[in-house]
Amino acid sequence: MQSNNRLNPQWQHIQGSRRVFAATPTQAEGLVVLEALRVAHVGVDNMLIKTDSVQIVEALKHLDKAKEELKHIVRDIYREAQKRKYVICIKVDRSKVAKAHKLAIACRKFA
Repeated sequence: MQSNNRLNPQWQHIQGSRRVFAATPTQAEGLVVLEALRVAHVGVDNMLIKTDSVQIVEALKHLDKAKEELKHIVRDIYREAQKRKYVICIKVDRSKVAKAHKLAIACRKFA
């Protein structure tokens, strides 16, 4: 991943962009879960992460059965999750994550 952060003096906040290299949509979804854990505010000890990817949820439950392309990502997710008291990642219907899905599609179009 490449990171590019800059300060916007007009709005007085930091904008960030990140280029992610993923071979499959499932890898990209795993990287999104990992990034959510990394960027969540310090002090947020309990997290519920929702995904429409059954492959990610199954890989998190059964690392030994996960595709090779996901194992390193899942291990990184485990490491980040250990920094918090409680983390759960659940499979939800796409309609529950529709805004995030639309944003991801838009980002891919303009990447």
